[in-house]
Amino acid sequence: MMKNTFTIIIAGVIFIAGLAALIFNMQLKQEKAELALIMARIETVDKEIIAAKESLESLNRQNDNLESGISEFQNKITAYNTRTEELKSKKEQAISTLQEKRVQALSLKQELEKLGEEKTSLMQRFSEITSKNRIAVQEIEKLNEEKRQIEENIKKYIKPEKGVELDRIVVKLTEPAEGAIVEVNNKYGFAIVNIGIDNGVIVGDILEVRRNSQPVSRLIVEKVYKDMSSAVPTEGFTNVELEVSDQVNLIR
Repeated sequence: MMKNTFTIIIAGVIFIAGLAALIFNMQLKQEKAELALIMARIETVDKEIIAAKESLESLNRQNDNLESGISEFQNKITAYNTRTEELKSKKEQAISTLQEKRVQALSLKQELEKLGEEKTSLMQRFSEITSKNRIAVQEIEKLNEEKRQIEENIKKYIKPEKGVELDRIVVKLTEPAEGAIVEVNNKYGFAIVNIGIDNGVIVGDILEVRRNSQPVSRLIVEKVYKDMSSAVPTEGFTNVELEVSDQVNLIR
């Protein structure tokens, strides 16, 4: 029994030893492979170092050439600087002359602007005067037409058509004249009333305007005809809008 047990233990030890050897062998192979990769990388790095050294030598040669070129350029720069100073001096002189010309040009420009403004003002004034003159001519034409129409209307009241008889207001000289507004021109601010010379009305008389028996305005007579008058509102009543049929009383 003990012999069998010892045999089994020996076998187990041998198995474990073999397994350990196998694992060690595998690790050894893996380490060899990694070592081979490291060696290959070292060779590559050595080649890169050699190439870098060659590039560095080439750069050093190029640097020497550049330093030689820089020395030449420095000599040229010195010559250019001398030339630049000369040009700078000429530039300053040119700038000074240019500034003087600019001052003269600015003065001329300001004078020209003043003349332009004066011309514009004169043109505007001319346009305004022309416009006012045109408007005045139009107003005169309108007033003439209005006057003609008013005269025609007055003629109708003074000389009615045949077969039509107008009521006449007969008053005593001791009684104030009374009448009514028969026409209103609010645009030009005057009215026509149906009392005139026959009623004792004269230029400058004051007429009181009544509406519904209440005084609403006052008129001053400007023109007098046989049985009609033209009157305008007195001061303080210019904003009152007159109406046809408003009653008027002569109050002088």
